Amino acid sequence: MTSPACTSVPSGYGYLSNAGGKTQFSALTGTIQNNRLGFRGTEDLGGGTSAVFVLENGFSTQTGAAGQGGALFGRQAFVGLSDKKLGTLTAGLQYDMLGTTLSQYETSTYLLGNYADHPFGNDRANSLRVANAVKYQSPDWNGLHFGAAYAFSNLAGNINGTGRSYSAGVNYTRGPWSVGAAYVEVAGTTLDISSLTGRPTATVVIGGSYLRSMGVGASYAYSRGLIYAMYTQALYAGVRGTDVANGLFRNGHLGFTYFIRPDISAGAAYALTQIGDIKLHQISTTLDYAFSKRTDVYTQYMVQHAAGNNAHANFINLSGSSGRNQMLVDVGIRHKF
Repeated sequence: MTSPACTSVPSGYGYLSNAGGKTQFSALTGTIQNNRLGFRGTEDLGGGTSAVFVLENGFSTQTGAAGQGGALFGRQAFVGLSDKKLGTLTAGLQYDMLGTTLSQYETSTYLLGNYADHPFGNDRANSLRVANAVKYQSPDWNGLHFGAAYAFSNLAGNINGTGRSYSAGVNYTRGPWSVGAAYVEVAGTTLDISSLTGRPTATVVIGGSYLRSMGVGASYAYSRGLIYAMYTQALYAGVRGTDVANGLFRNGHLGFTYFIRPDISAGAAYALTQIGDIKLHQISTTLDYAFSKRTDVYTQYMVQHAAGNNAHANFINLSGSSGRNQMLVDVGIRHKF
């Protein structure tokens, strides 16, 4: 049986207080949730076993362009087998286990959207994908769920080349409480952090050998919402004998969602990211009104302050500030089907 995957079409408009020293009014796409359109399917093979697949595309509502570098199904594209007792084994383009495990404790998962994510998505906690991957996920065993994934580099004579990845994660849920921990390593990963120092693009690059990211998260569900927290650290290791340096990010946040009434919800979070002597403090808020189960409108207000030697603010996926502060205000509409 084939059915639409989780399909979301958000679109909005925003004001950025400092984009390279200037104010910016712009059309935004994927603010409260990334745009997506796809299909998922299952076939009952008998005995509690099913064949499964997911094909999912990312796109911009403002231009119609495909996301993820123009790939047809750049968000997810995998096929596999699922057994009620043994778990699920899938192969293809899919999320690593750090994102699979910790995304449920992420600021961007609960109303706050992409611009509330940690700078540059440095820790991969916001569900980043790996190609050429094999992934196993256990069934739910009395609240315990775990998994592991391995992605091939597909490079002849270099099994540990760029793109090779391995990851593992575990979640445990009991009553209103949930906790999780995960780890991922990705070979050949670099990150341009020039905007945090106010320097031109590609002048401050870290990594090149590998990224190692790990984290823990927890949440508590109450009658009218959810409280959640997460801590991660991500090491970008440079290649020996080159000018590319090491860099270690430490990220932490605490947030909540609250249903004011069934059709009105609010969310807020405080996040702190540190790399070297640079500290980025960010407060993110969202107010959402649902016309129906499928259509809602929202407004968001976010501020970021950078502390440290020559530190500059920079919301993820937006132009960097010429100074220590940056503010974003946006409004938008989302339809899901």
